[in-house]
Order: sequence, then C-alpha cells, then structure tokens
Amino acid sequence: MLKNFKERLVDVVMGEAILELVEADKPISVASLVTQLKEDLLLEESAARREAIQAAIGEVYQKAHLRKTAEKKVLWHARADDRTSFNSDPPAPDVKKH
Repeated sequence: MLKNFKERLVDVVMGEAILELVEADKPISVASLVTQLKEDLLLEESAARREAIQAAIGEVYQKAHLRKTAEKKVLWHARADDRTSFNSDPPAPDVKKH
C-alpha cells in the first residue's frame, strides 16, 4: 500500500510539472520536464513530495536513456541490413579471389 502511494505521488508531481509547462506555453521535452521538476524541487517543503520529485526526475532520465538506446539499436540494425557482404552472384571472371 505504501509503495502504491509513493508511485501515485510520483505520477502526481510529474503531471503537475507537465501542466505547469503547458500553462506557461513551454515546449514539452525531456529537458524542459526535468528543468521544471528541478524548479519544483527547490520550492517544495514536503519531504514526501521532494522524494517523489527526485524519483520523477530519475524516471524521466531512465525512460529517455532507454528510448535513446532502443533508437540506436534500431538504427544499427537498419544499417546492418543495408550492407550485404555476400550474395549469390558468381565472381567476375578476371578478378583475383585473394
């Protein structure tokens, strides 16, 4: 039960930070969300909410890192698929093999 409360509080503080960005007509990005959460952390007096904000910042960084890693993996696989080292064509008649 306590863990669920903490997780919900993380969601709440992250949602509040996103709403603050929307109301201020700022772009929503990883950088802007982390900046807003850090500003909220400086102003927050409640220990539980400060802990939730810190967890939210960590979660945003973690998700961003996972997304970048996945994008790199997809890009690497796409490039690997484009390169063909071997094919079924016979060698040219006048070309040395080694």
